[in-house]
Parts: sequence; C-alpha cells; structure tokens
Amino acid sequence: MAQKAKFLARSGGLASLVLGGIVLARPIQMGKLLGIDTKQRAGRALAFGLALRDIAIGVFILRAKDNSALRQGLLFRMLSETSDFLMTGLGRGLILQPAGRKIAATIPAIMIGEWLVLRNLKD
Repeated sequence: MAQKAKFLARSGGLASLVLGGIVLARPIQMGKLLGIDTKQRAGRALAFGLALRDIAIGVFILRAKDNSALRQGLLFRMLSETSDFLMTGLGRGLILQPAGRKIAATIPAIMIGEWLVLRNLKD
C-alpha cells in the first residue's frame, strides 16, 4: 500500500504541474473553465498566480526525496485546495458563478483523496 501511496502522491504532483502549465499557456481559456473572469486584468493575474502556484507544488512533489517531503507537498496541495474552495465557492467579482460553485463542489472529494494518500505514506 505504501508504494501505491507514493505513486498516487507523485501522480498528484504531475497533475498539478500539468494543470499549472496548461493554465499558464492558455490563461484566458482555462480561466473561463475554472470560473475566473479573465476579461478583467485582475482575473488574468489571478489565473497566472494560480498556475505558478500549481507548478511550484507539482515540482516540489515530483522532486521529493522521501516520504516526509511527499507528505509536506501533499499538505501544500491540500492548503491550496482549501484556498481554491473558499475562493471559488464564496468569491465574487473575479469568480464567475455558477461555474465557480461547480468547481468548488469537486474540491472536497479531491481533498479526501489527498488525505487518504497522505495517511498511507509511511516513513
């Protein structure tokens, strides 16, 4: 089970890296998909910042040398998912509704999966 948890943790890091890269390459199109109003300059800046955050977390997880670092990377992912949940679920102005609430509805399931992987990573 520990090997599967490592694989899932690194897969999550790869997914974070890929998502961040796609948002960085296509911020306007992906911003609309993620419920961010990219017609406004602040919305484009938000999409850019979220992309950089996801890339940084993905690289951190993929470069983790041991389970302790993997757990730390997963905690970073869970913190970013929490902020995304609050932003998309409660955000107004730059967050397009109801698209933001639809995105927010998927985040708890992702966080539960990350938590289960985190619990199965043993030293």
